[in-house]
Amino acid sequence: MMAKKKQKKYLFFIALVLVAAVVISGVFLLALKSASSGKIALDPEYYNNADQIYLDTEEYEQLIREKKSFIVVSYASICNSKILDFVDDFSEENKVAFIDINWEKLKGTEAREVIKYPPTVFIVEKGKIRAYLDSDAEEDVEKYNDYEVFSAWIKENISF
Repeated sequence: MMAKKKQKKYLFFIALVLVAAVVISGVFLLALKSASSGKIALDPEYYNNADQIYLDTEEYEQLIREKKSFIVVSYASICNSKILDFVDDFSEENKVAFIDINWEKLKGTEAREVIKYPPTVFIVEKGKIRAYLDSDAEEDVEKYNDYEVFSAWIKENISF
């Protein structure tokens, strides 16, 4: 009788170890897939969420210090660009939350050193800007004027 109990415990332990190994392998493979695709994985709270998250300078800088991964839309108060509508549409269609921060609130941050003019959309990976739209660059003009091109640019840069 005692041997059967021991055997059941042993089998349960083996099954538990195998399940843990499968779960760990799955997480590892997902991380590897994201890294090998060259795409940026946003932090989980930005997926399945169509909200725009309005931040001030300190809140934005806190995300940078915490080495978070997220996508930002930034524009000047007087900005009247299609890009803002594109962000709303993309967010709603793909359930991806954007950080929304006024261009003036980025003054003194690394973002303003890297990106010279608003409006812009940029992607931060682990606290560093990895991709951005440059409103003054010829190669980005179409992304500012055509939703499909804008959407394709985001999908090329972030993993879903």
